[in-house]
This record gives sequence, structure tokens and C-alpha cells, in this order.
Amino acid sequence: MAARLVSRSGAFEGLDVRFGSELAVGRDPANTLVLPDSRISTRHARIYRETGPDGAGGAYWLEDLGSRNGTFVDGLPVREPERLHGLAVVRFGPEGEFLFQSEAPEALPAAHTLGGLEAPVLPAGLAGDQGRPKTAIGEAPPALPAALLPPAALPPAPVLRRPLRVESDEGPAERFELAPGVNVVGRDPACEISIHHATLSRRHAAIEIKEDRVFLTDLGSTNGTHLGERKLFPNLSTEWPPGVVAHIGGLRAEWWEELQP
Repeated sequence: MAARLVSRSGAFEGLDVRFGSELAVGRDPANTLVLPDSRISTRHARIYRETGPDGAGGAYWLEDLGSRNGTFVDGLPVREPERLHGLAVVRFGPEGEFLFQSEAPEALPAAHTLGGLEAPVLPAGLAGDQGRPKTAIGEAPPALPAALLPPAALPPAPVLRRPLRVESDEGPAERFELAPGVNVVGRDPACEISIHHATLSRRHAAIEIKEDRVFLTDLGSTNGTHLGERKLFPNLSTEWPPGVVAHIGGLRAEWWEELQP
């Protein structure tokens, strides 16, 4: 008994994975299915097959492993291990959408649902040996009912962005986009966030997105870096929650998360 995950659209379009007893999903290369996207957690979720009393494989289950951006089945969040029936739409984070299919004929119920629509059973006249459709020589096999077919085009999932607003008393606020990895703030034009301000050092501070969290580090600057009311020690990373104001030299900075369709 085996199962299959197929992505037909979005960031992972074209991925087609077949697996047996378990599939680990995440950003870490140690996972069975590696999804290299910052919105996917290191160990995001797993799909596993239960074992029956006789040792035979049973149904497949989906479990979220405490991911930051969630795991979903047919659009609903997975709060606890969720049983997967013969056909389901599984999404990891905001964009990792896949079609799950159990490849064992006995695992498919006579009628199941996809997106709330009941899939009709094939008429008896179309059922051949072992459940295969009967066809005459030279004739094309009958088409599957529409409810059993994978969606032709799924709507694009929203994209998670982390804007950064920086302002001072001397001029208007500026907006930047935090990229995955390290974003250095300073006067140097080579910095990812380059701002020409007298209170900034050439390489003043670093904002790092790591494991779906944001960290702020002072890089030994002249005028220091504060997170809220607390001054940061040089070269020591401190987690920076969204909505908390940081003072980088004489600049005020704040970031937040937003979903862009």
C-alpha cells in the first residue's frame, strides 16, 4: 500500500512524491520531502500510516509538528492528527498545496468527499474485474466523475511578507522588505538595508529571519541598538517580536507580518 503527493500549482508545482509508511515534510534537508521556503518550518508535518493488529498497513494520518504557519486539509487547519481518506487537498503553510491520493484500491471508500462534494460511485456496468472499468477493444476508457479529478487550477495562496518601517525625526518614514536570512542595517551602500543617517555606523545592526522567527543583533555600533527599553549587547542575537519598536542608532524601526494575495 502506497500514497502519493502531487503539486499542480504554486511554489512547488511539479513535485510528485510516492511514499510508503511515512513522509516527513519540512525545510530541513533531513526530511523526506524538502520544501525550501522560509514559510515552511524546519520540521513542519508528517504523514504516516497506522498499523493494524495483524501488522498490515491501515489508513494514512496527517500530523502538524508545531509549525509556525500551519498545516491544512481541504482548507481546514490540522489541530491534531487527521485521518486522510482516498483523496484530499493538503497544504503546508500559506502556499505548499498538494493533492494527496492513496494508491491502494481498497483504501478508497465507495463514496468520499473533496471540498464538501460527494464523489459518485461508478455504475456497475462500468466496473470490470478488480474494480477496473471495462472497455471494448479500440474504445477509450470512460472518464472519471468530475469530483474524483484533481482541480485544474487552484487559486494562488497568499504570500507572507515582513515589512520594516524605519523613521527618524528628520524626515519621512521609509519602508523595506525583510528577506529570509540576514539583513544588515547601516550607512554602507552594500548593506541590505542601506540608510544614510549620521547616527548609524557603516554596519550597525543585523536583522535575521531564522526558523520563522526574527532576531536583532547589534554589530558593535557606536550609538548602540535598543529593543524596547533594553540596550542590546554587541554581537548577541535577541528575538524581535512583531510590533515591538527598536531603536537602531537614532532611528525607530518596527516590523510586522502581512499576507499579500
